Amino acid sequence: MLISFSPEITAQISNTLHGDWTFDAPDAPEGSTFGVASLKADTVTMIFEGAMRFPSDWVKASGDSIIYETSFEKDKVRFSLKIIDDQNLGGKAVWENGETPITFKRKKV
Repeated sequence: MLISFSPEITAQISNTLHGDWTFDAPDAPEGSTFGVASLKADTVTMIFEGAMRFPSDWVKASGDSIIYETSFEKDKVRFSLKIIDDQNLGGKAVWENGETPITFKRKKV
């Protein structure tokens, strides 16, 4: 018998956080230190230079936290964010060989 499961979405990302956010991850590998993250109810899409887009594999939102995982080519990166206020999120990104602090700022329209 084969049993397969994926992380459960316990809650969706709040409507007040939907939209585009710029992010800065100073210690991330070259080419992925900054860009735009598009937050929707059940997905976060990371967009880098050259319009490379990486949607989240799963998202878990609860209270003031958002946790999601994204596959970048062969690497999986887990993002753990805390809501600072309606304009700022902060946390870290962790992958097999490292981690970096990461900040999100709501993109001005």
